Amino acid sequence: MAATLLSLSAQSEVNARKMIGIERRRLMQKGRKLAITTIVFTLSLGLVIGAGYYKSSIGDGGSFNLNLPQKDTGKVKTVTVNLDEQGLLKKLFQPDLIEVRSHAITNKSNKDYNLQFELTDNSLPVRMSVKDDAWDEKNNTLNRPLKPGQKVNFNMYFDVSKELSNTSEIYDGRLNVLDYTTKEQLGYVPIKIVNTNMASDGNKDCCAP
Repeated sequence: MAATLLSLSAQSEVNARKMIGIERRRLMQKGRKLAITTIVFTLSLGLVIGAGYYKSSIGDGGSFNLNLPQKDTGKVKTVTVNLDEQGLLKKLFQPDLIEVRSHAITNKSNKDYNLQFELTDNSLPVRMSVKDDAWDEKNNTLNRPLKPGQKVNFNMYFDVSKELSNTSEIYDGRLNVLDYTTKEQLGYVPIKIVNTNMASDGNKDCCAP
């Protein structure tokens, strides 16, 4: 009888140890999952905050909307990009590339347009781009008709040298939008790139938008 009790007691102790081991492993696994979840959450939050900081740090270029054909040309606003307003990351890593983009260029007429883009001042190296398979970068043309109601997104990338960026007035030109089959001017956007930090105190208001 005593031997039986001792055997049961020993077995109970073994079972208890097994249960403790199982519970310990369960808690460790739970702890690892919690740690992984916390790390993933922290990294995700960091990426979101970092992306927002990066966007605010690089600063926005110039942007515009344009309806074709353009009306009220006397009220056309100049798109002004001020290098002095660039964010820290933009100044550190990409100060020489200036983007001017459209939110939308829309055909508001009742006829097709064959678009071509040109600058009146070609003093700066520039690359133009339209997010469309029919875009011809060599000639800056859209090689398909833009039908009534259709729109395109247009981007320009100016290459500004370090020497030129240290002047107050860097670029003063105009983007013309034409129909390359009829040579009709459909619209235009004045564009300025300035650096008010390089202007004298008496001249700082000269280049404000």
